[in-house]
Amino acid sequence: MATYEDLSPYTYWKDANLPAPHNGVRIQNVGWLGRGREFETGRCAPAVLAILSRLAATPQNVMRGLHYCEFCEEESPIRIPVPGSRSGHAWLGTGEIHVAAKDGVVYSAPTLIVHYIDKHSYLPPAEFIEAVLRLP
Repeated sequence: MATYEDLSPYTYWKDANLPAPHNGVRIQNVGWLGRGREFETGRCAPAVLAILSRLAATPQNVMRGLHYCEFCEEESPIRIPVPGSRSGHAWLGTGEIHVAAKDGVVYSAPTLIVHYIDKHSYLPPAEFIEAVLRLP
């Protein structure tokens, strides 16, 4: 999987289903982790994990291949329970999660961000967490 620094400009897929940057929308990366790159760790509120899990159940920009976690041996795609979702679960490692902040920034994260937070103590940037917690 491609790795990007948190809050760097989104460049993964130029035809992505995201607002065009030339329309004044900034698209930033969050959670594109990989082996050999350091990342912030800490505890994330359970509500953040629950909301991201729900979003992962309906991923954006779904790809044909799978991305594996580079930090553990969990078999991909990783299946997690998502109570209340149509299927009752989400498959991680196949697409993206998009979160719009109130300032107009759109954050793009791989669905694996749920696994990174839950199993590897990844702590996303505060502005991303704030945007997630503002979602219904």
